[in-house]
Amino acid sequence: MEMSGTLPAESSIAKIPVGCSTAALLTTDVAGYVTSCSSTFQDLGIGTSKSPISKHWETLFDSPLESQVEGESGVQWFFFPFPDDPKRGFRVSRYPMVDEDGSEDGFYLVVERRESTDANDRMLYYEKMFSLGEASSHVAHEINNPLSVISGWLQILQLEKPKGSEELETLGLMQQEVARIARIVKNLLSFARRQPSEFRFVDINAMISELIEFIGNQFRNENITVIAAPSIDLPFVWVDPNQLRQVLWNLANNARQAMKDGGQLFFSTHTGDDVEIRVRDTGPGIPEETMARIFEPFFTTKQGSGGTGLGLSVSRGIIDSMGGRLEAESTPAVGTTFTISLPIAKAEQNANG
Repeated sequence: MEMSGTLPAESSIAKIPVGCSTAALLTTDVAGYVTSCSSTFQDLGIGTSKSPISKHWETLFDSPLESQVEGESGVQWFFFPFPDDPKRGFRVSRYPMVDEDGSEDGFYLVVERRESTDANDRMLYYEKMFSLGEASSHVAHEINNPLSVISGWLQILQLEKPKGSEELETLGLMQQEVARIARIVKNLLSFARRQPSEFRFVDINAMISELIEFIGNQFRNENITVIAAPSIDLPFVWVDPNQLRQVLWNLANNARQAMKDGGQLFFSTHTGDDVEIRVRDTGPGIPEETMARIFEPFFTTKQGSGGTGLGLSVSRGIIDSMGGRLEAESTPAVGTTFTISLPIAKAEQNANG
């Protein structure tokens, strides 16, 4: 993100159309004085024509601080209402900037211009998502316990039934469904778990298969058919599997939101100089003027629906950290394809993986 300390000569709230949601990133020292700001600061419509550099961040706003909330995640939230409409204003999220020794060296501030009817709706959304992630892990563990009991009794019952009997066939089908639930729970744990990066050798085809099983029912309920086209004998790649799952889930979820009337979502893998994962949807496509900005932090076309504009930016950063590339192409009225390219693990490493 481009950071600068200069602003245009003019800036006013009146220049920003009602209904927009603009955001900027600022950094401050420990005392709260601004040390840098993104170029998007000029789009916020904050009532100042001067650079915010060296100013205390709270003095940038014309209205007094209305509220401060500190959630379980440790993120601090502030809201500065517009004088003419207290339901609209600027919301600031503050994140600590931590040194290698663990001490705070300043803060990151995400400043958003809010046009919603409820100034705290996104704050509540993030808090709910944080709590949901925590709850998902506990729920998954609780489900595993009775599943193990059910699976054990099914195995015992199968031993008591004669081969070829209808009862044995029925018990076999029940066992398959129990195993499917267990795999879904395992996937849920993988998606909910927060842990440091851990690179390992990964079978991409197997990961995509697990993902499709995880999202299958939800997508079918929305008239979206998910299709896999794996390449045979695909080499292993050296990646963080949890972070790669996050990227694939984000791409799949974006496609689901784009195909409001249903459609098809394709996962295919290919090998050449790299291992490629292609995620293609049959949605309305992305306009050319929007395509140029989809990987920009805070850029979103989902105003009012909880979109933060960070999903694709974070996804590209994750793939970059793995030595790969994330690219996109789209044709209006035809669909969009995201391509992840990852380096192939060395032959001797594959043998050990």
